Amino acid sequence: MDKTPVMVVQVNFQEYHATPRRVGAAFTTDAAGQPVVVHRGHIGGGREGIGLQLMLEAYAGERAVLCEEDGTQTPCFVVAQVESPLFGKQLAAFVTNVQRLKQTTTHPGLSGIAPSLLKFDSQIFQPERLGSSARSGTNKVDFTHAVVVNELEKQLKKLVAPRGWLTSSDVHRDLLLLDEGGARALFEVKSMLTTQTLCTGLGQLLLYSAPLPEVKRILVLPEKLPVSVQQQLAHWGIQALQYDWQGTSVRFQHLAKLVARL
Repeated sequence: MDKTPVMVVQVNFQEYHATPRRVGAAFTTDAAGQPVVVHRGHIGGGREGIGLQLMLEAYAGERAVLCEEDGTQTPCFVVAQVESPLFGKQLAAFVTNVQRLKQTTTHPGLSGIAPSLLKFDSQIFQPERLGSSARSGTNKVDFTHAVVVNELEKQLKKLVAPRGWLTSSDVHRDLLLLDEGGARALFEVKSMLTTQTLCTGLGQLLLYSAPLPEVKRILVLPEKLPVSVQQQLAHWGIQALQYDWQGTSVRFQHLAKLVARL
């Protein structure tokens, strides 16, 4: 077997005043003044369609906006926090995200929609990388998303094993339950609850379930929604699953009851 390393993405830097700014990576600071490595998304892949536009339209990881010295705002992708103890895992997560993007997604083309959004063919759960994160309105980076997804998969697997169901995921979807007939339930996890994350989660569930007829759609949230909001979600065919933290452990409210109703 050929074990020659294959380059996935370059994270390299150029002098600050050099132009044009096409070299992939840059050092910057976040809103709290902490140093961060970002990438401008100029990737190569040896085939047509692999490049910045694909990154902008289909990259699954953390994003940001880089403010250049001339005031220009450049969309970019967070690689890692320089002073974080998770730096190595964040860097690995960035490389993994780019690799999966190159392997599973072709250029969206004129439609502007990645074809992989409208299909699902994975039969294996892919554990969330611990670098997965979400950014709140206060610019605080929360690295709990991966922990929640992986723990949910672990608990679901125990509950559905007697039925012969499987867990699965892909580059877009956090988690699915599969029975002998196909996808039975789709889970979208949010690590914080704001108007933006709620709207994003609803949109993701609706879009990601498009190729999955009859799938149950479940939005996983760290807080309980008002009854009126839950009723509106139910009208749209979406259930809410609440979780909370007990120390460093995740507890899902009424998960067994939810599975029993699927």
